Amino acid sequence: MSIVANLINSCSHSSRSGVGTSGLSSLRGMQFSSGLGGGRSGTSVFSVGSSPAPSVNRGAGEYYTRISQSSFSMDGPGQITIVRKSDGDVDGDYARCGILRTILRKKYHFQLIENETWQSVLQSQITTSTTEVKTFQSQVTDLKRTFQSLEIELHGLLTQHVETRQEVRKVIMDEKDQEEQQVQKVVEEYNPHKNKRMRVIVKEKVVSTIVDKNVQEMNGLRGRDSSRIC
Repeated sequence: MSIVANLINSCSHSSRSGVGTSGLSSLRGMQFSSGLGGGRSGTSVFSVGSSPAPSVNRGAGEYYTRISQSSFSMDGPGQITIVRKSDGDVDGDYARCGILRTILRKKYHFQLIENETWQSVLQSQITTSTTEVKTFQSQVTDLKRTFQSLEIELHGLLTQHVETRQEVRKVIMDEKDQEEQQVQKVVEEYNPHKNKRMRVIVKEKVVSTIVDKNVQEMNGLRGRDSSRIC
């Protein structure tokens, strides 16, 4: 990651200084004059990159920047610092930028492949989940239909049970009525016979009482007759 960051910094720096480089290269060997207000004017001839100048190395790894300085005098001390990259350094920076682009292109390509793979996996999972959900929905629909059929069947059984109880109750009442009618009929048939029997018994009792009375009277008459004879 540090190498990629250094390459990015190199490319950004070269992009900032590239315009200045192209503009300053055309100024090599030209003379400038400056007149500032009413003060003393001064001129200075300078060239960019042609005179020896101190170098300041800045960078990570092999990356560095060369700074060339030139100055001129006027009333107040002034200094112009021109930063220029050599042609070799610019070419190296472009090469590094090309490497960086290649690395980033490969990285993004691999990331794209990985994302497409994950997309395919997720799409497969979504398809499988959708199929499972549809299957579950179909099963739930079948269960609802089965439940409704069972409810209808249960309602029919309850109705049949109520009707059966009513029929059983009706049969019991009919049998009870028939038994009561039979008992009443037997009673009615037995009562005349009973009354007749009672009349016969009473009649026999009366006859027996009369006979006993007659026998007693006859016995009394016989006793009186025998006493007379004696």
